[in-house]
Amino acid sequence: MLTDFWLFLLPAWRSLSKAQRRFVRDNCVRLFMGRGTVVMAKLLLGGAVPLAAIPLGGFETLPRTLAVLALAMVAAPGLVELAAICLHWKDLGMFIRDHAPKVKEPLSVN
Repeated sequence: MLTDFWLFLLPAWRSLSKAQRRFVRDNCVRLFMGRGTVVMAKLLLGGAVPLAAIPLGGFETLPRTLAVLALAMVAAPGLVELAAICLHWKDLGMFIRDHAPKVKEPLSVN
């Protein structure tokens, strides 16, 4: 969900057009974001947030409940995506550099 936001921290990503970003996302980013470990970490962290909020009174009022659900559905998976991108930071930059002709190709097609 927040993957595109985190990717904008990568200088090579900012220099790409929308079509080029789509090519890199389809051929590189989705490969490591779809791995079982990343998906499992998102599920576990997203499930741990509500469980940790129970003893702290996270579900006593509607605003607290909404805050816990926002943390579980947005913030927790976003942190996992940030960690995955940080781990593969160099790989993304190398993919963009190594596949420069293929990355620039979607521009000529459109």
